[in-house]
Amino acid sequence: MLRKRLKGMWTDPVWSKVIAAIIFALLVSVATYLTGFWPPILRLLSSIPSINVPLWPFLVGLPVVVLTAFLAGRRNWRPRGWARGVQQEISFHYLPESPTLHGWKFTEKPPYPKFTTLEDGFLGKTLLIEPENGYGLDYLLQAVSKVSRVTVIGKWTSDSPVYLRIRLVSSSGQSEATGWIQLRSAITAPKEIGKPLEDWYEWLWPVNLRLQNGWQLCVIDVEQAVEQTFGLNGWKYAHLEGYRVRGKIHLARIRWENPL
Repeated sequence: MLRKRLKGMWTDPVWSKVIAAIIFALLVSVATYLTGFWPPILRLLSSIPSINVPLWPFLVGLPVVVLTAFLAGRRNWRPRGWARGVQQEISFHYLPESPTLHGWKFTEKPPYPKFTTLEDGFLGKTLLIEPENGYGLDYLLQAVSKVSRVTVIGKWTSDSPVYLRIRLVSSSGQSEATGWIQLRSAITAPKEIGKPLEDWYEWLWPVNLRLQNGWQLCVIDVEQAVEQTFGLNGWKYAHLEGYRVRGKIHLARIRWENPL
């Protein structure tokens, strides 16, 4: 448990910088001591006139300043207090190798779509999928995990959706089902489009953030999303099963976070 937590802190974009700064400070302190610079520094500090100022504002204010700077520096910090975990990511650094060699599987028979590698100056290698006919491309997670958050960066439309495949459990715990959340950029609120009586559970989920060069960004708290969609019909979040894409779509990243 401790090892996983330390690993998560080491890979965290903020904590890794804090740890690096502490290590650097220790190395500088040791080097200063070994080279004999500590006595002049101590004499300089002792020559500074003392000022009669209460110590309590400093003791109270310093932790507040440090905490504020830490939270401000966390790009993924959320006010509801998400616990950060181990991040996993689907990227396309392996291109031009086929994604089917790296965890993706087609749901239909040929003809399959065309895969094209495109280089983005900020995101690196990205995958453009251009189909001749309808297709489905699935990525199933290898381990069962109650993923807390999913981030998707891509270019998609209502004709080329990105889906989250979610395992649901009834409130009584007696039955399970698979639910689909489709990321949709043209809406402002979740919308049910599935047919529960036919065992087809699907909701649209709004994507409202656009980046440069047409890229779209969706960050979704999966458990919250289930509460606001399938939860209205008595379902609860069990775990994330995977992802599905369809149509002409351009993908850069899919990232998810497993709780520690």
